[in-house]
Amino acid sequence: MLKIKWFKYTNLKGLILSLILGGAMATHAFAEDSSVEALLQDHAGDKRPILIFGADIDDKAVAQISALWSQRAELAERDILIVRVQARQVVVQRAGRNDDGRSRDVETYTEPALANAFRERFDVPSDDFAVILIGKDGEVKRRSDMVLDASDIFSQIDGMPMRQIEMSRSDTDKSE
Repeated sequence: MLKIKWFKYTNLKGLILSLILGGAMATHAFAEDSSVEALLQDHAGDKRPILIFGADIDDKAVAQISALWSQRAELAERDILIVRVQARQVVVQRAGRNDDGRSRDVETYTEPALANAFRERFDVPSDDFAVILIGKDGEVKRRSDMVLDASDIFSQIDGMPMRQIEMSRSDTDKSE
């Protein structure tokens, strides 16, 4: 019995370490004078951030990220940036590629103060789950404490005025 409990504990420990450390392609220490807005501007620029808040190990956050990430082409088409805010770090996930063609899927900021600043800025209590969609204009467009269906998020984005303009430009480019 003792061996079984130890085995389960070590597997759980390995899973936790894999989730926390294994997914990060790049790790940065965030400068003290940097802010939430600076990070969003640096990464989001003209993108639509979806902020996903939760504890380090959070089933809802994992489900939300999986639902979105499984639709990677749609994320890229709509200029969506996923920002995962955990207790002690902020993970930025992007679809698509940099201007130089290299993939830049995941960047991790291991600064607890930055994670706390995100929670304060968007009024999300510690370890609470929340999903917040921010438009290209920087305004909060949707906020939920439930896992959202990716198609619902995409439909909402597609109804936004800026997205309508993007789609009409895309249609014009295709017809020329």
